Amino acid sequence: MLFRSAHNTAIKVAKELIKKKWVVKVNFPLLKSHNSNRLAVEYNMKPTVMNILMEIPGSRRDVEKWIKSRKNLTYATSYGGKDSRIDPWYKRIEGTSNYWIRISIGYESSCEDVIESLEDF
Repeated sequence: MLFRSAHNTAIKVAKELIKKKWVVKVNFPLLKSHNSNRLAVEYNMKPTVMNILMEIPGSRRDVEKWIKSRKNLTYATSYGGKDSRIDPWYKRIEGTSNYWIRISIGYESSCEDVIESLEDF
């Protein structure tokens, strides 16, 4: 039940993130636009997908400052739990000034709270 809640919230968050102008790309296999969506549907990936990768532009300093300043999102690796988190690892995409950011959705988090916490980029 808890995994299903986080899974459903992750789907909503991913769908909201693709609408944001400051997000370059969202990597989430259950989005129809993802190149592995067909496999995700075929292998019925739910209720296990609670992590979202999003690509954002910026310098390393700006990205790190932005990540650490998020309210209601802990700056720590998540192994599942009630709280949503932003992983402390973020990776620059070679040949660009963009970074991949990993968001783990907690089972007590709402889509609205996560999106609100991610605004202000």
